[in-house]
This record gives sequence, C-alpha cells and structure tokens, in this order.
Amino acid sequence: MLPLPDSRGYSLCLSCGFASEVEEDEPDVPAAGPTQVHAHGAQGWHAPQTAGGSVPTSTIHHITVTSRQSRSGCGLAGAFGCLPVLLVVGLVMSGLFFSLRQAGGPLAEKDPSSPLYPSSGSAIVLPGEPSGPLDVVTMATDNSQDSARVVVRVVVGKDGSDVQWKSEKLPADVYAVSLATDGDHLYMAAGNQVRLLSIKTGAEAWRTTITDKVTRGCTDCFAVVDGTLVARSDDAFLTAFGPASSEPRWTRRLESPFARATVAGPSLVVVDNAPTVGAPAVVQTIEPASGRTVASADPVCPQSATQSSDVRMTPNDTPHPVPGTGDVVAYFGSGSSCVVRWETATGTVRWRTALATDASFVDGEPVVTAADLVVAQSASGATRVDLANGKTTALEAIADQEVIPRAVVGRTLVAETKATRGTARGGLAGWDLNTGKRLWASALPGGSQPAGRSEARSSDALFEGQPRTVLVEGGDKLRLVTFDGPARQVRSQDLDVASGELSAGTTRSFPTRFGGTTGTVSLTVEAVSPQRLLVSIDSLLAVIPVGAEGEIHRWPEGS
Repeated sequence: MLPLPDSRGYSLCLSCGFASEVEEDEPDVPAAGPTQVHAHGAQGWHAPQTAGGSVPTSTIHHITVTSRQSRSGCGLAGAFGCLPVLLVVGLVMSGLFFSLRQAGGPLAEKDPSSPLYPSSGSAIVLPGEPSGPLDVVTMATDNSQDSARVVVRVVVGKDGSDVQWKSEKLPADVYAVSLATDGDHLYMAAGNQVRLLSIKTGAEAWRTTITDKVTRGCTDCFAVVDGTLVARSDDAFLTAFGPASSEPRWTRRLESPFARATVAGPSLVVVDNAPTVGAPAVVQTIEPASGRTVASADPVCPQSATQSSDVRMTPNDTPHPVPGTGDVVAYFGSGSSCVVRWETATGTVRWRTALATDASFVDGEPVVTAADLVVAQSASGATRVDLANGKTTALEAIADQEVIPRAVVGRTLVAETKATRGTARGGLAGWDLNTGKRLWASALPGGSQPAGRSEARSSDALFEGQPRTVLVEGGDKLRLVTFDGPARQVRSQDLDVASGELSAGTTRSFPTRFGGTTGTVSLTVEAVSPQRLLVSIDSLLAVIPVGAEGEIHRWPEGS
C-alpha cells in the first residue's frame, strides 16, 4: 500500500524508486478553440467541446522518476493500482475510436456490414444525372435500433454507397411509406401520419395526423400538385398541405369510398357520386391550393340506336392525362362503352365515341400517348382510339391470349400477352397502329412471365423455372431485362419492334445479401428509366444497367 499523499498530493513508494521535482520554465501553451472531429463525406459530426473551449494554463509540475529494482514487491502492487486507471482510459479511447468510425473520415470502415435492411416497395429516385450515381430515398429496417423502421437517403454508384441521413424511428405498426418530393421538400406518409422533411439534411419540419392511413398502390393518392401535397386516405378523404405548416390547406370528404383524384397537369380531376342519391356522378376539376371546384364536365355517350341508355362515368372509372395538353381522356361503360376527351380547365368536351365493347373487362391500364389511346380486352381484342378525333381502329386479335398494352414506339404498339388456356405462358406481340395488323408475336425469354410493375409495388418470387422480365421503354428503343433467381443472373436484351427479334444481350450476376445460391429470391421493381432499373432483391437495393455497358451497384455493399 502506498503511503498517504504529501501536501502537494504526491504519494511515493520508497522501495519503487525515488522522485525529485525538476524545476522547468513554464511552457507556452496557446489557447485552443473548440475541439472538432470532421467526417469526410456529406455530413460533419462534431465532438463535444470542453467547458470554456480552451486548455487550462495553470502551473504544470513535471515529475522525474528514477527507478530501481523493487525489494518488497511494491512495484507489482503499483502496477495493480494502475489497472483501474488504464481500464478507464482504454474504454474512453475505444469509445472515441468507434464513434469516429461511425461518423466517417479516415477511421471509418470502408465497407462495414450494415445494420440497415431496405424495405421493398417504398423507394423513390431523386432527380439527377441519368448516368450519375442514383440518389434514393427508401424505408429500411434498422437492426441497430431494435429493428425499428426508418427512412434513409442513400446515394448508390460506382464508388460505393453513401448514406446521407437517417430519419427518426417510424411507428411500430408502419411497414411501408408513401413518398413525394417538391424541391427540397420530402413529404412522407407513415400510416396516418404525414411528415415534412428536408431532402438535403433529413431534418423534420413538421408532422401531423390525418383521418386514416394514406391509400397505397395508387400513384396519385399521395402527390404534390402545383406546390400542394394532396393525400387520399383509406376513408376516402382528400387532405391538402403546404410546406409552411402542418395545418391542412383544405379537406374534402368524397361521397363514394371508391372515388379518388387524378393528377392532370396543375389540376386535380375527381369523379365522385353526386350528393343526391340516384343522380349521375359528378366530374370536377379542383384547384390544388384551395380545393375549390373550377370546372365541371359531362363526359357521356347519350342514348342512341345502338345504345339503350346513356353511358356515364362512375367513381370506379379513371381519367387519363393526354401528354403535352391540359386534357384528359376516359374509357368507361358496362355492356356498351364510351370514350370521351375533355379540357380540364373549362370542362369542354372535345369529342365522344360510343363503342360496342364492354369497358368493365379491360386488361391492364390503357396506354395513352399524345396521339393514341389503346385499350385491350380478352373477349374482343385491342382497340386504338385516335385522340385527335375519336375515330377507332380494331387491332387484330390473338386467340386465347390476354393482351396488355405496354408501349408505343413510332406507330408500333408492343403489348404483353398471356395464354388464357393451360399454362400461363408469357409473351410479347407487336401491331401496326395505322392498319391494326399484327406484325409479330413471340414468347418471353426463358419461359419467363412479366414482372410486377413499379407502380404496383408488388413482389415476385423467383422460383425455379419461373424467371421474371421487365419491359423498359427508352425513346425509340425497347429492352427486356430478365431475372433468373436460382442462377442469380440478370440478362438485358434489345427488342426490335419491327420484327420482335431479341439481341444476344448482356448477362450479369446480381448480388445477394448473404451470398450463396440457395433460397428463393424475391424481386420488387422500384423504379424504371431508359438507362437502368432500381430493384429490391434479397434484402438489397440494386441498380441494374439496362444496356450492354456498366456494372451492377448495390446497397448496402458490405452485407
């Protein structure tokens, strides 16, 4: 045991050596500012500064110790006495080391095993250069926070991935989010909560609750229109917000539980039941900022020699914007059908066309271009409508095939096909829109089926012998991207729209979270562009090149 300290607070062990005080000139110690640690990357993390922000400059005593061999074992006792101090210092230094690794900079792990698991069906891509890194906001499960769900912004590219920020925890019962952007504003719907965050920093500006959960699986149910966020909830309410406040700009109760708003340029179009029971549905144009009705339309094909009664829209029918105009077009009707184009600003009907087909059994969504509307039905084939005048052209039918229009390239329609008898084999077919003549038909590569579309946010299990194919539009070119789960491979091929022939293509191995080739891979298409796909696959986000050049990039990388 060491003797009691002297008046200056020093304890000396006589058998451990002797100490003498050496007088030295007091060193010049400059005043120091706040101690800071800078992380390399998009964010900087600062260590706490000491009180006063400077190093104390009181008299410093220097002790010189001359040692000699211990005869009584006090050297060993002194060593044991130092252990608690060394342990505390070690813990402090290790804590600082790991903090610096997490903050970034030279001590950060280059490729750590991430605790973040991206959640499928919630990702959006922020605007950026088509060939540059992909800037993504998505929901993820954070295993470092008791499997809490959070929203993260991450940049994924050839130089790796960089998490820009991570939000606060989401409610425990939230398993998917809806996201919409406007400049630096990121609106997020989590259950019945609506939050506004900064895209740049992730800082939360406000949050509020609405009457029910925001409707999922509907692109226009959570959208920014002319600077106003409009959210549709499952109880059929529309609620609008601006960035300045969590107080709603307006709220509207829809009469029909099936009614919803369609975004048409700077306006909203709503098809809803009339307040009076038995009256025809009302079709209105709504100003997003105020919620007021600015125009009403009457899209109807009146009774005629070929129609026993008026054919009118119902809340189940959807108007479709005509690209490059302020117009919408709708195809509707049961038994007999009707196609109407009208101007949203005034409600003026430009033309209406009655058809003998039944619009209740449309295969997939119509394709709408600036010149054409194409709809398809298993019973009667596909129909092309000239949007300039409403004239129709029947497209040559394919027996026992469901036809789903997907793209128009030049004057050629390309549609997915699926056998309606026996095995549901997937294929493609092309038509000349001017004549209605079918040009070609072929099976999808490898016996694959069409993958779920990004708008649907649905997942496909890549079982043995059941690959999935994504059709990618890109100006005057179409490509097929086929995912083979057991092989862990993805193949990109060019499609000749004139003949239906496919190029040899490029095959790449896609990444998996845990490696290996066992287990069934789940695929969700998050976003599609002419250059690349963003997919959720096996608990990863992967950026897949569509063309022959480029590599697959993933996030997280080191998992």
